[in-house]
Amino acid sequence: MSLPWYQTWFNTPYYHDLYQHRDLTEARGFIESLCQNLGVNEGEIAIDMACGRGRHAQVLANQGLETLGIDLSPESIAFANQFAHEGLEFRVGNMLEPLQAPP
Repeated sequence: MSLPWYQTWFNTPYYHDLYQHRDLTEARGFIESLCQNLGVNEGEIAIDMACGRGRHAQVLANQGLETLGIDLSPESIAFANQFAHEGLEFRVGNMLEPLQAPP
């Protein structure tokens, strides 16, 4: 039996080619607007489900939120982990399953 499409598509070279024009500047504009419209405050908690390589999670953490990024792709999480720091954590996980407490 083959894997569901979402377990393979997001780690293909073509997927990354499609999104190569997306960067931190674009993510920053989106996250700043979202936080302002939702009234999100520094120190709150954010979970970025399907975080990919972590650009939105980086911006959330830079806004002062305790941020957890979760993605199915071990390769994407390995890439995102270069940006991890206190207040910004990345984990391999499936957003369709209950979130596990950290070890």
